[in-house]
Amino acid sequence: MSGYNFKHRRDIEKTLQLVRRNAGRKVLPTTGTFDYNNRKTAGMILQTPVGGIPARDGLACGTAECKPFYIDEDDNLVEFLGNDESQQSFTVYHIGSEPIQGGTFIQAKLVYNKLVADYEDCP
Repeated sequence: MSGYNFKHRRDIEKTLQLVRRNAGRKVLPTTGTFDYNNRKTAGMILQTPVGGIPARDGLACGTAECKPFYIDEDDNLVEFLGNDESQQSFTVYHIGSEPIQGGTFIQAKLVYNKLVADYEDCP
């Protein structure tokens, strides 16, 4: 039989508070693949690369490979890794007339099987 050694009563109380607080929380996956047919993943949070995403040039969309993120149970943005815990990236299309800066967190939605940045041009 295994047990725990606590030196102080307050350590036991803190542990019990933590367990009770997290008992009802839903655990989110930290790795995996996106299922676009699942309505829960119809949109994504992504971070643009260092060079950003260029603006649309006429009818040609700007594109860049962006890293996916999710919001964890503590309300922090965390990178969503592949099943093998490697970094993932997705091609994101930008239809705006102004570029999106590098390192920006954006939302993207699936439009005809392409991830399109949901980003407004702001002067």
